[in-house]
Amino acid sequence: MTVISGPGFASSAGYFEQRALRARDESERQRLLEVAEFYRSLARIAPALPSGFKLNGYGPANTRLQRWQARAEECRVLADHFKDPHCREQLVRLAETYDELALGRDS
Repeated sequence: MTVISGPGFASSAGYFEQRALRARDESERQRLLEVAEFYRSLARIAPALPSGFKLNGYGPANTRLQRWQARAEECRVLADHFKDPHCREQLVRLAETYDELALGRDS
């Protein structure tokens, strides 16, 4: 499992793979590995962020709130670049999920 720093789907996959290694039980581990595989599949479709991608004012994510906000923005920007409506919808839903996490976690 390779962890890649910086924004991008491969980096997100690595994050969830690392979390799976520390999972408390098998069901949590499997869930985290499924999320990681979802990100790996997105990384195969979009291996790099679109040129001109910016985190819109978000610097390095130091808190959970900032990480969720940055990931939500990343998904919204990428959704704008996909032509397939199914992919766009999935990315928008993922962004909404990150937004909900940001509202519930502030540290």
